[in-house]
Amino acid sequence: MGTRLHSDDYIDAAPFAGQSVLVVGMGNTGAEIALDVAECGARPTLSVRKTDMRP
Repeated sequence: MGTRLHSDDYIDAAPFAGQSVLVVGMGNTGAEIALDVAECGARPTLSVRKTDMRP
């Protein structure tokens, strides 16, 4: 298992360059972190929960 890091402790993507990164959650912070690590050369995977958004 690799490093686990809460978004509160995230500073920048440099330590994750060239690695596979699992981002749990797709709120604003999760989306920004996923984009940041992707732009730094990491391979992000997003894990989100299913919601029932019926009208």
